[in-house]
Amino acid sequence: MFAAMKTLRFSGGTALTVCSPEVEVLAKPLDQAKVISNYFEGLFNIDATPVPSLTAEPLRNPVTASEVARAVSRLKNGRSFGADGVPN
Repeated sequence: MFAAMKTLRFSGGTALTVCSPEVEVLAKPLDQAKVISNYFEGLFNIDATPVPSLTAEPLRNPVTASEVARAVSRLKNGRSFGADGVPN
């Protein structure tokens, strides 16, 4: 998808053939972008059941210092969490 959108956005790339849902070849980049966008919106916008809310419960056993030390020792050097909180 990203390659297709990049090709549509920047000139000088390889030619891209996009067909409408009626199987008609589209020549205008804006029409091509709309077809691609609609395709992926339909692909990713699905009706899903909502996730039930979770309630926090107290720990059954407290976290020990040795468990924390073991977890820290398994981390790779030179890695840190990004702004989104996801490790690299």
